Amino acid sequence: MTFQRLFLRALLPVLLATPAAANQPAAPLRSVTIDLLLATYAPHTNPDDPLAFPMKLRNLAQDPYRFWRGSKEHFFDWSRTHAADWLADQPAYLIIHGDLHPGNFGVYLAAGKFGKSLGVGPFDFDETARLPFQFELLQGAIMLELLAQDKEIPRTDDHRNKILALMFEAYRTALDSNKTPTDLLSTDPWIEPALEATRNNRYTKEVTKYVTDDAFPLHPDKSGKPKEFQRPVEGNEKFAKAINDALISATEPTDLLPKRSLRKNPVIAAALRTSLESAGSEGLAKYLVLLDEKSAPKNRLLITLRQQVPPTAERVGLIPKDPRPAAQRSVEQSRALLAPPEYLAGWCIMDGHSFRLSIKEPWTDSIDAASKIKSQADLEHLARLWGTLAGAIHGHQQDSRTALRERLTPELLAALQIRSTAYRAALATEFTTFLQDPRRIQPVRRAQAALEALVK
Repeated sequence: MTFQRLFLRALLPVLLATPAAANQPAAPLRSVTIDLLLATYAPHTNPDDPLAFPMKLRNLAQDPYRFWRGSKEHFFDWSRTHAADWLADQPAYLIIHGDLHPGNFGVYLAAGKFGKSLGVGPFDFDETARLPFQFELLQGAIMLELLAQDKEIPRTDDHRNKILALMFEAYRTALDSNKTPTDLLSTDPWIEPALEATRNNRYTKEVTKYVTDDAFPLHPDKSGKPKEFQRPVEGNEKFAKAINDALISATEPTDLLPKRSLRKNPVIAAALRTSLESAGSEGLAKYLVLLDEKSAPKNRLLITLRQQVPPTAERVGLIPKDPRPAAQRSVEQSRALLAPPEYLAGWCIMDGHSFRLSIKEPWTDSIDAASKIKSQADLEHLARLWGTLAGAIHGHQQDSRTALRERLTPELLAALQIRSTAYRAALATEFTTFLQDPRRIQPVRRAQAALEALVK
């Protein structure tokens, strides 16, 4: 029985109970997550697009694990009171990734000749922020347990304690190693095959995956069961200006765009992407732009422009507001976490929103660790891998090492276990409330109708 069904069964008696006051209807459930999303996330989305904010609500309802990944508003709101001691611990602050689940790390294209230099590390820096390092560890502990529940792996307290201890020790070792994730993880049995397979990818095949006859088809995958949609959009001049602005902000010169500028009228087509499986940034604008670029293979270059908003911890008021545009913050903070740096990252403002630029290429990809989890042994491996990665990216910020090392105590390990357990209980209750909140129902129906209209 799935985690979602277990909690819905537990909630059923409550839903069917007679209201205390005779003839008075029960008050509708109100989800804290929906309240926070309406206040801090929905204003960044297009209210006229049924595949924007309604799609976010639709995707969060798929299962508890996806709900956790995409509802960090609830986590940081909960942390305001349940982790106040960490928030007051100023020496523990550093740049954390903030969303280090298995879909957000793996192999990435590093600076150097296009397609030739690969690194191991995180990507998707939407939630990157300056926060106490304990928050990264707590999210790792929660993620591992929710993933175990999602995979229906039998658990005992001994299993949970071992997983957390392995993660904790791997973090400590990597923090002290003075090595990069690429140094530490290139021979990992999950990472090494991904590196080898990725090296053989071809850029031209990536372009044809999304583009047909210099246009974006509605369904880029041809499997018969679409995982995303591409809706063509107008505005070639607008996209060209945005890309030029972003190239100016990029720090790494590239062999594809050495002048950091586009020639005249380079944009062939653009499309707005919608994923059926995303959670964290669903509803925000994500564009694919096809360029006529002579330095690219077969003169075709795919650019991604992803709308960025302030990280969740900032949006819910847990940390001060960063004065930089959101995409600038994302690009600059990611540079503190990556060694070697990524091939190309820039930022710009378009239509009053902040966008992060990168090249759509076939070498940056997660190792799909979640699909490998089938047993306690697999979870233990992921715990060591995750701890190594987190320790290495934190250790890259050398000024923070001493403060972090001093705080890696048995007391912190115990606090992580207690707070992980407490938050998972709070999340389970919130997920069932989210599913039953009437404010979710109508937007999800709107999104579903729009999806069905696209399929026809």
